[in-house]
Amino acid sequence: MSTRRRILVAALVLLLAVVGVVAWFVWPRSITPVSENTAVEDFREHTTGTTDLGGAIPDVGVYTYAGTGDERIKFGPLPTQVRRIPATVTGIVVASGDRCFTLTVNYFVQHTEDTRYCVTGQGAPRIDQQVKHQDVASFSVTSTMTCDPSVLLPERPGDAPLDCHLTLTGAPADISMDLVGRTRRGPDRSVRIGTRTVTIAPVTMTLDITGSLTGHWIETTWFTPRHLPARIDRDFALTGPATFSERSTLTLRELTPTT
Repeated sequence: MSTRRRILVAALVLLLAVVGVVAWFVWPRSITPVSENTAVEDFREHTTGTTDLGGAIPDVGVYTYAGTGDERIKFGPLPTQVRRIPATVTGIVVASGDRCFTLTVNYFVQHTEDTRYCVTGQGAPRIDQQVKHQDVASFSVTSTMTCDPSVLLPERPGDAPLDCHLTLTGAPADISMDLVGRTRRGPDRSVRIGTRTVTIAPVTMTLDITGSLTGHWIETTWFTPRHLPARIDRDFALTGPATFSERSTLTLRELTPTT
């Protein structure tokens, strides 16, 4: 073999090795649903004390939602990964301070969200913080959102400003974005959840996203009288060096949690 041919072969082997390493980092992976039994075990392992808190926040425990939709992730020229929302999605509620609770939504093992809600003296819930954990290819990405003002559900029908800041860590580069928009409360309505009929209050959050990535976040959440999300409709999209979108609906199946 000539010297030139050996150089070409070596270069090709090196190129294939580089491509293989890059593909390992960014190639799509499968997802793992979180069963109700797994969520209950996790709740019991990390929770002690009463499961009936009364008042303005929901009972602690594991709730189940009917899930539909998907999320789509794309890196550069690689194929788009479509991750479908499982038919059953679990939500774990734990107390996290006076008149506050954290709802952990397990879309699947590779995508969970912890949202801490606090109920004001006037009975309006606000977002204290939302932390999203996502495994994207080989990266474990954490996004943290805080808002100011943070009132999510106005006391009466109408709208209010909502300004938030979102940071992502764990990706190839740290990312920072501003989310500016409004929340609008619509008229209450009565719905049947399981065997009970309750009045739920809808609020739509509409945010424009600017910064390292750009996009939008439109989400409507229907709250029960004790401020548990009974339904969540989400339309979320980011574009830039990588693209991400999520369109999903979660619908609460029962008002009484499993403990």
